[in-house]
Amino acid sequence: MAELAMRAGWAGHQGGYDRLGDILRPDDGTSPFCASAVVSGGRDQFPAMPVGSLLTVLDGSTAIRWLPEVKTPFVVALIDRSSADESAAMTVLQCRSIGDPVAVASLGWGAIAGIEALAFEARV
Repeated sequence: MAELAMRAGWAGHQGGYDRLGDILRPDDGTSPFCASAVVSGGRDQFPAMPVGSLLTVLDGSTAIRWLPEVKTPFVVALIDRSSADESAAMTVLQCRSIGDPVAVASLGWGAIAGIEALAFEARV
């Protein structure tokens, strides 16, 4: 629980840090996001997801290639826009184009300065 109280943000940035507990949403009896799995882009194949996972975090631009394999109801993709390869952003935008928009504010989270957020519901 001590680690969940830590704040994450850009080094040297003034204010606006998020608590890790607010990002990861551990099992406190009220959060549907307690069962989450982080998938790195550096893997050779998509990993077996823990039973009961409700959230997948695709960590990095190269992890976006796993998006078609994800079967959890919620996915968060962390994409570094400084990458010269824009294929990750294009993949997400293509998925969004056939999805239904969701207001980011409805998720109960607000992006800090330097962070972009977009949300959509995929049509299955």
